[in-house]
Amino acid sequence: LDRDTIVVNTKFGRLDNGTVDFSAAQIRGSIERSLKRLQIDCIDSAIIHSPPRELLDGNKVDHYEILERLQDEGKIRAYGASVDFAVEIETLLATTNAKVFQCFFQYPAPGRQARFRHRSGARRHRHRQDPI
Repeated sequence: LDRDTIVVNTKFGRLDNGTVDFSAAQIRGSIERSLKRLQIDCIDSAIIHSPPRELLDGNKVDHYEILERLQDEGKIRAYGASVDFAVEIETLLATTNAKVFQCFFQYPAPGRQARFRHRSGARRHRHRQDPI
């Protein structure tokens, strides 16, 4: 594989075993484990996987300083978050150097329920009325 022809993305915060850990202390280890598993030197984008809103303000949490250091070290090229609402993107843009956003895709119509399969089994998700 020619590394220049693909984009490598990784997410952190939600673990395969169903637990959630958004702590700043977990970021570096998560990225370094991904680099090792993928056998590469740099990840193109690192995304905080659907974090609570209070973690999106770079003025209030240390997460983005750690991501900036990982960028400076050449371990990631860009970072961001998966988000559901325009206000979340606005917060990230105003308070961080985030360049990558994974946005919620709305299907079916607002207010309806959809089922999707996840490694941990079937889950329901109720679509919000005010997505991006």
